[in-house]
Amino acid sequence: MKLKTFIWIIIKRSLALLKLNKEVIEVALFVTILSSILFTLNVLNSMINQLLTLSTYTPWGIITSIFVHGNLEHIKGNILLLWIWTIYIVFQNSFMVNKFLREDDVSKRLKFSMISVFLSVISSNILWLILSNPGSTTIGSSGVVYAFGGVLLALSLMNFLYISRKFENKDISTKAKAWNMIWNIFVCASLSILVVFQGAIFFATGNPQINALVHLVSFLLAFIMVSVYEYYPLFLLPSIQKIIYHLKNRK
Repeated sequence: MKLKTFIWIIIKRSLALLKLNKEVIEVALFVTILSSILFTLNVLNSMINQLLTLSTYTPWGIITSIFVHGNLEHIKGNILLLWIWTIYIVFQNSFMVNKFLREDDVSKRLKFSMISVFLSVISSNILWLILSNPGSTTIGSSGVVYAFGGVLLALSLMNFLYISRKFENKDISTKAKAWNMIWNIFVCASLSILVVFQGAIFFATGNPQINALVHLVSFLLAFIMVSVYEYYPLFLLPSIQKIIYHLKNRK
């Protein structure tokens, strides 16, 4: 294979990945760029963080605090983990498309997933504001990061169900089925180990400077919303329709 042909194939496949996963990539870019801009502005004027933080005195911080960070290590850690989860989700959808899901199905699941991320983070910030002591403050996009983790776990579990439904389909190669199963097992196992056995590290419950409540609630809400959204039309709704059909046609 010629070098130009190889490079063109790589570019073509990369563009296809970007197009397929544009929703999640756009959100990751939005959080990264806005957080970087606000961090730079805060370096120049420390009043930025004080104005955009979440507290009883700055309730608008339920939204603005998501994009504000205290120091370089804070923003580096959040953005790095955000993009790790983003890459995981990109690979998930890339493996599933055409074989188990249509492109429009992937687009719909990602649009809802990204909406669920922000709903989860804002809801967890509101809960924190209600439960926190007066004068307490919190900042950072870690809620978005953990909501991404919840989305990732939900999509992995739902992918198992999609693959299981089409496991007898001979038009799909055994290799494709096995590779998707292995990838989703890896994702689920990784996240489960972090959550169950390393909870103190995953949610930083041992560090009073880190908002463990927002981490946990963001993760769980995103996981629940995406799971319900994926499960209902494919598995629960047909069952309900069958029950209704049988009830109507009972003699």
